[in-house]
Amino acid sequence: MWSTVARYLVLLCLLVAAVGVAHLAGLPRPVLMGLMVLVYIAIGLFTAASHALFMDLTDPRLGATQFSTFMAATNGCEAWAAWTGGRIAGTLGYGAAFLIMPVIALTGLLFLRGLAKTIPGGTGVELSRQPGSDFGMMIDAHTHLNNYDETKVVPLAE
Repeated sequence: MWSTVARYLVLLCLLVAAVGVAHLAGLPRPVLMGLMVLVYIAIGLFTAASHALFMDLTDPRLGATQFSTFMAATNGCEAWAAWTGGRIAGTLGYGAAFLIMPVIALTGLLFLRGLAKTIPGGTGVELSRQPGSDFGMMIDAHTHLNNYDETKVVPLAE
């Protein structure tokens, strides 16, 4: 999953840099708007892939807490990036900000490679709701909830 996130990060950074180049080159607004549409599509792809990566890295036994921490870190990164991008744009202009910020974002690739799914015990299970109780059952992680199969449900405690 990390390689998918890395690909979308590179795509996103290339598109943002293209907007910076187009802005500095003085290309017409329709061209800039077309590039921004592509940027927002890439943002959606990157966001979906990174959330999937965070879900893969989350230990099911403390999923809500751990996933919330990942989301908080994501929000902190977005806040930092918005502040930094604003400072760069205010000092050097929008074109420069759209060229500098992707370079900074690409440093995240150094961290992505080191990620591995390290769940103690390596059980590969997820928590799921049992009708009438809260999180009382475990479901095989490879069973998609859309294709729910009761034969794969195992009680937590007998």
